[in-house]
Amino acid sequence: MLYSIDGCVFCNPDDSLDGTCHNESVNPAGGLYCWPKSKQCALCGYVPESQLNTYIAPGYTLYIREKCKVSSDCNQQNILDVPEKIVFNTSKSRDLVIDGLGMTINAPCPLFTFEMIDRVVLGNMTINCISNDKDFAPAILIQKVTKTIVEAHNIDVKGSAKSAITVLGGIFTSNNIKTSVDMDTSKFSNININSKYRMSMELSLASFYGEIDFKGMNNYDRVIIQPSIDSETDLTASIINKPTDLILYNFTEWTRIFGRDYEFILNNNESTLGYALSEDSVVQQEIMQNALLVLVVLITIIMLRYYNTIIFMRKLKSE
Repeated sequence: MLYSIDGCVFCNPDDSLDGTCHNESVNPAGGLYCWPKSKQCALCGYVPESQLNTYIAPGYTLYIREKCKVSSDCNQQNILDVPEKIVFNTSKSRDLVIDGLGMTINAPCPLFTFEMIDRVVLGNMTINCISNDKDFAPAILIQKVTKTIVEAHNIDVKGSAKSAITVLGGIFTSNNIKTSVDMDTSKFSNININSKYRMSMELSLASFYGEIDFKGMNNYDRVIIQPSIDSETDLTASIINKPTDLILYNFTEWTRIFGRDYEFILNNNESTLGYALSEDSVVQQEIMQNALLVLVVLITIIMLRYYNTIIFMRKLKSE
């Protein structure tokens, strides 16, 4: 197995005397090295999409390492710097296991983005988000999926992240529109976030249905969900094994809006189904100003209409 190899045997003897390993051959330029027979890969840096498409196949396990061709440095630091985000968005990457083996990864977030993924297992890593380019700033993002199983455990996130893991269900293209994702049998355990933002979430799950297992999540973790409904079977979402003191924000309960009409409106601004949407702040401000103007006019009309009556009542009160 990859993790059982002693990396020091690959070091130049002169280099290894100072406790370091300077042999550059242990790290390929692309940040990925694979053993196809065992369906294992070492991930030791940024991996271009072309390499992911070439080397990764369903059922592979990726181990996050400081060095790719060996399991460890002679004096391993367990810290990896990844300069760019890694995106899995091909049919070859539909079933993956990514084991961090305790590594701390410094990277722009989302570090991992998964699209068209059928199953992904993530665990045993710390992600330090040094920057982000999305409003919701997840460390791990799963999107453009209609059916997937997500298993995540022992993941710590810190830095510029508003959520540790975010799942955005549904696909919205001209040829394929489905407003939710089947996440049945997904499991989350021991997910933690220590964010620079005041409000952050361990998990953020949107437009999903199916049974989700929270066994192993910690008390006082914060999770926000927006459950959905299966368009064909009307199957709803359910949370099982929820810790007693887990803080669960249910967006659907807040709005009291359920079902496919709402989801379609939410994801297609031009298809309001008869509802009026005003998402632009300028439009909202104009509506508020007009409402206040109408209110002032109504009060003025009432005052003029009943002016004499009001004066008479005041005189009676004064007497």
